[in-house]
Formats: sequence, C-alpha cells, structure tokens
Amino acid sequence: AYFRTDLGDAQSAAACEYAASEHTISSSHILELEENGIVVIPNALNPEMLHNARRDIHKFQANTSSQGDSGFANSGLADDVRQDQVAWLRIPPFKNWTTERQGEKVNVKTPVDEVAPFVGDSLVHCIRLVRGVAHVLENSSYTGSFFHRVPRQCQLAMYRGDSKSGYKRHLDRCNSSIYDLGLLEWLRLSDYRGRAVTAILYLNDPKRTVQEGGALRCWQPDDSLQSNNSLDRDEGENKELNPSWDIQPTGGSLVIFDSNRIDHMVMPSTTDRYALTCWVNGVLEDK
Repeated sequence: AYFRTDLGDAQSAAACEYAASEHTISSSHILELEENGIVVIPNALNPEMLHNARRDIHKFQANTSSQGDSGFANSGLADDVRQDQVAWLRIPPFKNWTTERQGEKVNVKTPVDEVAPFVGDSLVHCIRLVRGVAHVLENSSYTGSFFHRVPRQCQLAMYRGDSKSGYKRHLDRCNSSIYDLGLLEWLRLSDYRGRAVTAILYLNDPKRTVQEGGALRCWQPDDSLQSNNSLDRDEGENKELNPSWDIQPTGGSLVIFDSNRIDHMVMPSTTDRYALTCWVNGVLEDK
C-alpha cells in the first residue's frame, strides 16, 4: 500500500539548494549511502532549532484545531498496515508588496496565510533541510540515482504513544509491474514508481529512550525482493531474510536511505513520535 505525494509542481534538485543541508551532509555521508543504502546523521538540528521546531508543530496543531481541524488525518491505508496520522506541510507561498516606512518605499515579503496552514520558521527550516538532500546528492555526484525531482510538500507523521501505532514492513518505491497492478493503478502510482531516496528528520525529544520504542526497523538490501512488491514483507513471514537492526527516532537525527533498497517498518511506542519525510524522485542507476 502506498500514500501518494504530489509531483505536479515538483522542483529540480538545484531549486532545493539549502546551505544547512550542504553543511549537515558530508561527502562521507553520501559514500556511506551509496555503499550501505542508508546513512544516519545525528544532530542534524541543534538543540535550539529542534526545540523551536517542536514548538512549531504544537502551534500548527493549535492553529488548525481553532479552525475545526486537527491538522493531521489518517493516512488512508488499511488499519492493519499503518496507524499513524499525517499532515502535508509546504513552505508557505509569499506575496510581494510595497509599503512606505519613514517616507521611503520598501519591498515586503509576507506569507500568504490563506493558502497554506501555519508553518513556523523552524519547521520551514526543517522542510528546506530535507528537501535540500536532493541538491547535495547531485552536488556530490551520487551514483545511486539521477535527474532528481523534489515534491514541494513534506509529510509530517505522528504516531500516538499508545504502544500499538506503527507501520508494517514495506519498501518506499513501488516496483510492481503494469501486469501486477493493471494500467490504471500503474499510472496512478507513478510517483511511487519514481521514488529514489527517502529523507526522514526526527522531531522528537532528543533525550528519548530506547524503552519508549518507535524505532525504525530496517533490513539490509536483499536482491531477491527488489522486483517483487507483492511479497508479504512481514518479518514473521520472511525468517530467511537478512537480519534487521533498529534506528532510534532521536530528536534531531536525519536518516537518508535508498527508497529501492531498504525495507523498513515503524515500531510502536509509548510516547508520541514525530517524523518529517521527503521522498526524492529520480531515475535509478542501471545495474
């Protein structure tokens, strides 16, 4: 099952260049991504920025709640697959206008609030940080995929700390053929078929403990699975596959992985869990 992203107004990697992304993601990180299919970058956000981003999430929830909307909605997938709630966040569009200050005309840029829900400055930084991954990939001559395009919206997922909300094992890229899906479904899932790299920024408490759960459980690449999305990927049904390892959703950590190689699932947690995700689309390397 897949939750769609909108590629209608996606941007090039060059358009997503962001200095903080360039500073955070090094050439050695990109090499690790190429070799292992995944890289974890701790402290991608400093403590103050993380604190402010978490504050922005609560403001976003409060702002949308005042309009009769929680800001988050069910993913739309089957309840036995995924139990989180999601919100789609965009950098608010801006309008330019001229005003007069102390007798001089000045240009002013302000958010168009009626077009986009409240997204604070720190959350905007987080969105730009994960979208900027695409430019770093191309600037570092990443060889796993090419011709990257980046959706303007990012997904903010909230998993309730109810010890049961999670997401079953899955692969972010859809590799099912037109014969498996049928023509209409194959066309509808064009954005999933194009996913190349997944970037996840955790916006949880930086002191979150292992006992609180919510780990991202990952599996090393297994070539026997890459062309078969219909296979039941549940760990219990695939005991012969490569062993898994867990990545803790520590606040401020950035996880980048190959959407076509890394199977993963979200484990239940005892405290609310927040993750901001950007899926970078691209053309895969021919092997």
